[in-house]
Amino acid sequence: MEAENLAAMLTDLANLADAEDATIKRMQQKYPGFLPKDSRQVPWLKTIVQQLWTGNPHPRCIRDLENLLLSGQLGSAGPEPLTPLAGIIGIDWRHGRFVYRPQTTLQRALAYLMENSHVAKICANPDCRRYFIADRSNTQYCSEKCLEAARRETKRAWWDEKGDEWRRKRTKSKPKQGKPKSRRGR
Repeated sequence: MEAENLAAMLTDLANLADAEDATIKRMQQKYPGFLPKDSRQVPWLKTIVQQLWTGNPHPRCIRDLENLLLSGQLGSAGPEPLTPLAGIIGIDWRHGRFVYRPQTTLQRALAYLMENSHVAKICANPDCRRYFIADRSNTQYCSEKCLEAARRETKRAWWDEKGDEWRRKRTKSKPKQGKPKSRRGR
C-alpha cells in the first residue's frame, strides 16, 4: 500500500467530523478493510489516532494500540493482551533487529504514522486545526489557503503595530514635487 494512501486514510480518520453511522459507512466504502467492521469502535479508534498524532497518548490508548498492532483487533480480552497474529514480529538477522510485519491495512497505517511522527502535524491556523501529514517537518499549515490566512494575519499585525511609523518615514523621505528646472540658458 502506498504511503500516500496510508496518509490519506489516517488523515480522514483523524479529521472525522462525527461518528454517525452514515459517515462511518462512507469511510468504510472509501477505504475497504481499513476501519473495524463494528462502527461503534471507530470513535475510539479516531481518539487513538489523534493521541498518537499529538505524541501524548493516554495509557489506555497505548494498551489498545498494542493490541491492534499485535492482534489486529481493537479492544482487549480483559487485563491480558489478545493473542498476537502469527508472524507479526520477525527477526532481521542481517541488521540485528526485530521487524514488525503488519498484516492488516489498519496495522500498516498505524505503523506508518509512528514511523512518520515527525511530519504528523496539526494545522497552526487556529480556525482550522486539521490533522495532516506534511511533506516536510518544518511545515505548519495543512494547505496553501491556511498559509495565506496566516500571512495576511501577520501582515495585518505588522501594519497595526508599525504602519503609522512607516508611513511617516516614507512621507519625510519623499522629495517635494515641483516645477522641473529648464536646462537651457536664459
